[in-house]
Amino acid sequence: MAAIVRAAYAAQGDEVRIGFFSWYRIRRLPRDNGGITASFPHYNAEERATRCHFSNPIGSSPLGLALPLRSTLHWGRLEDLGRYRIGTVKSYSNTLAFDRLVAAGRIRTVQAVTDADNLRNLLAGKVDAAIIDRNVFAYLLRQDNFRGKAAQLRLDQRLLVVHNLYVCFPKNEKGLADRDHFNAGLGTLQEPSPAAL
Repeated sequence: MAAIVRAAYAAQGDEVRIGFFSWYRIRRLPRDNGGITASFPHYNAEERATRCHFSNPIGSSPLGLALPLRSTLHWGRLEDLGRYRIGTVKSYSNTLAFDRLVAAGRIRTVQAVTDADNLRNLLAGKVDAAIIDRNVFAYLLRQDNFRGKAAQLRLDQRLLVVHNLYVCFPKNEKGLADRDHFNAGLGTLQEPSPAAL
């Protein structure tokens, strides 16, 4: 995502500085810090739409369930997940339908602070499944602190959803102008061929 954002700005003749922050903090930065133009990556969730001018899509997020290797978890509809403890990450939007079932008390969740903590809860048996982006899952299992654990986990074949990912610009006049400027640069980029991915 960072490479795409840099390239979109470069196409407009701009340099960009990118910082990395916790998800909980990044949600507030553009609003609270005038030195920050935008934040990414974001889903187009209802709550975010009230404070973001979203860019055109910069990527996608295949959201699914991480499971213990020998899990017998089975679901056909989201409501079926009510039989299990599902790990989520605090302040993440999952899917509108899933989040509504959680709010109604029909799906039990255990919240973690990060995706890595969510996987640790899964490995420790504190949850039966953990919601996670498939790309994040693959990335985390390559990190040192999960060394030797990859063989204990797998991804469910079914996806919950594939979200588009966006850059969030503050919902004000400057944010709108910045979003349009970014989108103009983004529109000049050539999409990578599937073979390049």
